[in-house]
Amino acid sequence: MTPETLLYRQVNPNWVQNGGVSNLAFVASSTVHVTSSVFTPTKKDENKLSVYNGDEFSPRQSFEHFTKQYNSCGVLGVTVGEFEAEDLKCDADNKPFAGHVSVDYSICKSRGEMERKAKKMRDKAMNRGWLYQVGQEESVEQEMQKEDAVNDSIPVDNQAT
Repeated sequence: MTPETLLYRQVNPNWVQNGGVSNLAFVASSTVHVTSSVFTPTKKDENKLSVYNGDEFSPRQSFEHFTKQYNSCGVLGVTVGEFEAEDLKCDADNKPFAGHVSVDYSICKSRGEMERKAKKMRDKAMNRGWLYQVGQEESVEQEMQKEDAVNDSIPVDNQAT
């Protein structure tokens, strides 16, 4: 992994506010608020946050892998460098699966410090935007169709080559 490697975090529908889970899983909206819980590890996880290695998975692949067993309404990402800037070590441990990374929050001296770091990571991820959401493949396909329609309406002489 390099400092630029994106690490993908699955977003549990319970960590999303405003609008209710039923439609949030299907609509990308700037009014959706993701809680900092997305980037806060729990004691049962030994203060390590589980993420997917962007060198091994695409956002969609990480979502499909995760949702074989768990719920997710989408994927957010933070780079290795962004975690490390907060003194959070990223370990490509490949446990419990190849491509797994643990982000170690044990350096935090208090729950409050951990939550402050988690909020910073959440903000970085939300500034980057959703990397994958349920139904996104349809919207991407629709965007491509719109682009093709616009390009088809431009006379051949004027199209960039």
